[in-house]
Amino acid sequence: MPAVRVRERDLGRIGSFSDGVLAISITLLVLNIDVPQLSEPSRLPSAMLDLWPDFVSYVLSFAVVGRFWVVHHRVFESLHSVDGTTMALNLVFLGAAALMPFASELLARYGDEPIAAMAYASLLTVASLTSWVMIALARRRGLVAPAARAKSRLYGTAEALLLPAAYAASIPVALLSPLAAELMWVASFLVHPTRLARARGAVAEEHGEARD
Repeated sequence: MPAVRVRERDLGRIGSFSDGVLAISITLLVLNIDVPQLSEPSRLPSAMLDLWPDFVSYVLSFAVVGRFWVVHHRVFESLHSVDGTTMALNLVFLGAAALMPFASELLARYGDEPIAAMAYASLLTVASLTSWVMIALARRRGLVAPAARAKSRLYGTAEALLLPAAYAASIPVALLSPLAAELMWVASFLVHPTRLARARGAVAEEHGEARD
């Protein structure tokens, strides 16, 4: 499908709509944490401790949706046009992101059950893979402004594909150990694929300078 040239205002509307969906999703996460209703206030400390799965799920999901927003924002600000495929993929991505509050509460309530962790991992896989495909296609179809191609490249490389691959790998892991799958999600923040791409680019640049 050929690219549909759009005005900057229209691209801004798409970005604003996407920002709104992600903002609502990240805000709804906190609604999964219920304030304890106690007849005896002295039991509040123990009741707060019982909420730790909710807080862990909240922090993890907030970080995940936050990272989705950062990547989405950086990519969309680099576009000068869109096509139907890009917009469709963006809707799929937003649909997955909007389900994060549900998946987060599922994980908080049934974190020891493999199906809960598998559902969470599946959602992460769909959202991150859709984001990667959207970025890769936008670059291939010339939708990215020439001045921004270098920056957007980080999010469409083979290294960036490692993130959805890691999420997908955590699905069968969750079947055996939900905790191991959760640790894989946390580890994805420590070794982010775009850092590998930056490191490779820096090494290549140094070698280029050496040859010069």
